[in-house]
Amino acid sequence: MADLNGCKDQDGNTGRWTARRIAALLKNPTYAGLVRHGKSTLPGEHEAVVSRDVFEAVQRQLAGRRTREPQPRSGKRQFDSFGVHLRGLLICGQCDRPMSTSVSQRGPVRYIYYRCRSTAGGRKPCSGVNVGAYELEQFVCDVLSDVDDTRSVIPMELRKHWNGLDELEQSTQLRDVIHRVVYSHAAGTISIVLLDDWRAALMRDS
Repeated sequence: MADLNGCKDQDGNTGRWTARRIAALLKNPTYAGLVRHGKSTLPGEHEAVVSRDVFEAVQRQLAGRRTREPQPRSGKRQFDSFGVHLRGLLICGQCDRPMSTSVSQRGPVRYIYYRCRSTAGGRKPCSGVNVGAYELEQFVCDVLSDVDDTRSVIPMELRKHWNGLDELEQSTQLRDVIHRVVYSHAAGTISIVLLDDWRAALMRDS
């Protein structure tokens, strides 16, 4: 709709709006007069574009899109379609061990997380290292689709391809191009290592 209405982005360009880009805009606390501070926010010195109540209401709506009622089958725990595509690929940046999925149930809603739970090498899991699976998956997809990041080491060929996919296509194709993702919890950063044959995935979609 934004493209059809000719809406311009911050660079004055039109026709470049995607669902992921709009979602990122809606989640930006800057528009509510806030600034990011680690994992929280603080009041900024700039004027808010929208009220805090409106901003928080939007965040609740976005969060509601990430969950659904559980549908167990054959007594086995089932996971949502989003947030599980990095299983087996995600590494804890603190201890260099694989992270695994965990589910927290709150009433009819469940929340999926990635946590450092490995005891490999006789060491305890890293305390407090966990992240929402959906949020991390989106973070990875944002990095893969950011064609404007001049410092990115992700090949532009891949970024342009990823930018043209919708949210579901991006999530389901993660395993086609990624060898592993290292998540540094303290810094809130990721490092992506691509598969050697990642171009094969692009050729299948062309």
